[in-house]
Amino acid sequence: MNENLSRCLDAEYWDGFGFQFDSDDNSFIIARISPRNYDVSGSIKCAEITGVVQQFAKMAKCFEWFGKKYVQVDYTEWEHIPLVFQALIDRGDLYVCPHSKLDANFKPGDKFSRHLMEQRKIEQFKQFATEFGGLKKAAEMIRYEEVFCEYFNWHSSIGKSFCAELRLAIGLPLESDSISRYEKIDSVCRQHKILHRGVWSAHEPFTVLGKRSSPEPRERIAKVEKKERDETKQDEEDVCVICMEAKPNTLVLPCMCSVVCQKCSKMLENTNDKDICVKCRRKFQEICS
Repeated sequence: MNENLSRCLDAEYWDGFGFQFDSDDNSFIIARISPRNYDVSGSIKCAEITGVVQQFAKMAKCFEWFGKKYVQVDYTEWEHIPLVFQALIDRGDLYVCPHSKLDANFKPGDKFSRHLMEQRKIEQFKQFATEFGGLKKAAEMIRYEEVFCEYFNWHSSIGKSFCAELRLAIGLPLESDSISRYEKIDSVCRQHKILHRGVWSAHEPFTVLGKRSSPEPRERIAKVEKKERDETKQDEEDVCVICMEAKPNTLVLPCMCSVVCQKCSKMLENTNDKDICVKCRRKFQEICS
């Protein structure tokens, strides 16, 4: 595998919410599975699980390691991960835990999404932090001092807020000139059509918005949290995906995506994604206002 691509995929795990990448097999270890009824744990065979997941990802498989069962998906089938995850949940006899830096269990009846996965991971981590002296102490205890603090691979406003909150708790500045520890991550992901990070990838929170006109960090976190509370009243598609406040009033051609306001569209002209649609990730020719 291309070394640049391998580093990007590995960053998904070490720097945030992503699944663990196995460079030996060029695959993501996406889940740890266990039976809901522990009396029948031995009856769940890896070959049986492999047969289920390969209906949705041809190279996916289940394997056992030190008595625990895991499911992995080849990096070329990244887009199929939600389908594989849902197939495991829908079996009805398994607990399915994403194999990443934070834990979050899914049980029968759940509908998997990366947004819900982030939400459950954060809730569980914050509960742990409450019991062990706050975010900073919890981060130190489980060696998360750097995780979620450089490369941000969140998918929701809740994840975005959590990353910023954790930085403040650890004592790191929100506004910084530093980017991902691997600066080529955006261009490599676009080249290989993998991970599909948005315009914020490889940036510290709020850096794209600029420092002079930006509110103070805590004020901005408050805005994000307010937005989360308001999401039940207004669909995410009705607001700009960058500032999460204004109405999207630009149209990208030829893909016809309309998810960004005019102000943020201007700001994106100074980023690496200046000619890439932030929604479908295709190169565009024109922006209409």
